[in-house]
Amino acid sequence: MKTTLLALVCFLTFLSFGQDSLRSQKIDEVSVSHTMKKEIAFKDSKYFIIDFHIGEKGSFLLLNRFKKYYLYSLNYKMELEHEIQLKFKPTSLFKDCLGFVHVMSKDSMYQIEKFGYQVVLYERNPISLYLKFFKNCIGQNDSIVIFERTVNYGKTQLFYGVRVKEKKRYMLYRAEDSLLVRSVLDEKRLIRAPRQGMPTNNKDVLKAERQHAQRAQFFQQIVSLPDYNPLFVKNDTTYIFDHLKSELTLMTDTGAVLKSIPIDYHQSKNWNKKVHLDENRGKFYSVDEKNGAQIFCRLNPETFDIDKSTKVDKHAYPKKVIVFNGFVYYTYKENFDDNLNKLFRQRI
Repeated sequence: MKTTLLALVCFLTFLSFGQDSLRSQKIDEVSVSHTMKKEIAFKDSKYFIIDFHIGEKGSFLLLNRFKKYYLYSLNYKMELEHEIQLKFKPTSLFKDCLGFVHVMSKDSMYQIEKFGYQVVLYERNPISLYLKFFKNCIGQNDSIVIFERTVNYGKTQLFYGVRVKEKKRYMLYRAEDSLLVRSVLDEKRLIRAPRQGMPTNNKDVLKAERQHAQRAQFFQQIVSLPDYNPLFVKNDTTYIFDHLKSELTLMTDTGAVLKSIPIDYHQSKNWNKKVHLDENRGKFYSVDEKNGAQIFCRLNPETFDIDKSTKVDKHAYPKKVIVFNGFVYYTYKENFDDNLNKLFRQRI
């Protein structure tokens, strides 16, 4: 496992994509279940939960109390199994594209491993490993490691496959709306272009400068936001949800297209631009949002239409959500004045 990771790191310079220029129906209503009761999966009267991870590698919590930091490992009942005190300040937990979980800090990443009931920080790597490799690495199967790159101010999403043994990379998929790309590039050129016929009046000059700054800010903060077209690997099959084309593409482990399926769940006015994969059960969920309440819409494994929806209506706007083994997990402070939060879950 360590050898595999180090071998992949050797290809970092090769995997640098460079600065090449790349320019160029409404969903039927479904019944929403309110019968699934939410429950507190984990709470502690002394510790604040910084972050959590629930998955195949285990269930982990990062906790803080008076600037003392701990990593908890939980068993399948969400009970404390093992804990270690950390000698550094952690910032978050991170699951990489190879399936390993890490504790992140400002300058390092520490791989978590479990040996029986014991949890240890198995390996420390510099944060540059994340920035150069893991930040853009989004999945792997038996044949390739998959990377993502966004260009054209967020309007073109490129997926690359890398054959590690052969040191070769190739394009898997390109998600973009060519008309939208052209429009965005034209807008950027207008913002960058020298302005002709600037007024000489000081008041008018200030007004023109303010309007230009507002236009540039709107482009930076709104227009250039990347589109959401996620990729998942499940049982060595690659699933690419292209929401621009309203199409799901399934590929083999080598990148050959198996089939394409039309999708329309994302056309809901309440869609919050999120798709989850329950890795344990192999089910996909789209998420709608109404007044902060999230509705998890299970997608049919054949047609990818919505076949069941469950509303998490007790807690609005949860920041981090993980779907695993038929539950949705999230942290939340139930009262505004609470100093501590809890880990909740609800069956979906």
